[in-house]
Amino acid sequence: MRIFEVYCHKILAGILTETDQRNYIFEYEKNYFLQNKMPAISLTLPKNQQKYEQKNVIFAFFSGLIAEGDNLDWQANYHKIDKNDTLSFVEKTAEIDTTGAVTLKRIV
Repeated sequence: MRIFEVYCHKILAGILTETDQRNYIFEYEKNYFLQNKMPAISLTLPKNQQKYEQKNVIFAFFSGLIAEGDNLDWQANYHKIDKNDTLSFVEKTAEIDTTGAVTLKRIV
C-alpha cells in the first residue's frame, strides 16, 4: 500500500491511496472539499463528490503528471524505475517538479 498527500497550490487537497490489490482511491481532504473557493485538482476529479475509486489503473490525471518520450526514458534510468510503474514515477518526480499546481508527497 502506498499513500500520498496531494497538494494544490501548496495546500493539502486530498489523499491518493494505492491498495495492495492495485486499486486507487482519491479522496478530497474534508476542509479543502468544503471550501468553495478551492478548485478541483482536475476536471476529471471534480469537487462534486469527495471520494473516487478506480480499479487496476491509476487515475488519468495523475499519470498525466509524468514525463513522456525521451524524458521518461531518462527518468526511468536515473531513478531506476520500471517504465510501466506510473505511481513510482509520480512518487519520484511529482513532489517538487510538476508543470501545474498539483504536487504529491508520499506519507506511507
